[in-house]
Amino acid sequence: MEQDTVPSLSPLAAAASSRPGLGPGDWGAFVATQRKGAVEKQRGKGLSEAWCEQIPDFLDCATLAAPARPSLLHTEFMRQHLTTDAGRLTGVFDFEPAAVGAPAYDFVAVGLFTTRAEPGLLTRFFRAYGESFAAREQMAYALLHVYSNLPWYLRELPAPPEPTFESLAETWFGAE
Repeated sequence: MEQDTVPSLSPLAAAASSRPGLGPGDWGAFVATQRKGAVEKQRGKGLSEAWCEQIPDFLDCATLAAPARPSLLHTEFMRQHLTTDAGRLTGVFDFEPAAVGAPAYDFVAVGLFTTRAEPGLLTRFFRAYGESFAAREQMAYALLHVYSNLPWYLRELPAPPEPTFESLAETWFGAE
């Protein structure tokens, strides 16, 4: 995807105010609910106990404030949901699981599926989009995402140098 195609996604953020009734109604409550079930969700997907034990402390240290500017979230932003023509983005589809919330939440899929944990690509994407998000925040949202499947991500994406969420956050979401 060409760098100059990414700014065309920025209007999605502004569209949130024109989508009344799109959930979750209370972003803070949504995040709290996701936090409560994060360990069991990942354990149920087969995540090792060594990783599961780290989730509560990592999430407790993550700053996930209510968004100052709620955005329309696609929630599954990945290559399979984009149409392009000659390297230019021409469309985004499959808004079935759309929501309104923190823009950083939508960039989890960008880091995992679109740039596939390549720091250079993620940096270019953020630069073109005009906003970036901390690796720790992205990792926390990766754990809290409604479709989160950490065991699968660990199989598909580069391994961190150390088996910690801090290291994993930098490996998958650290920009250059």
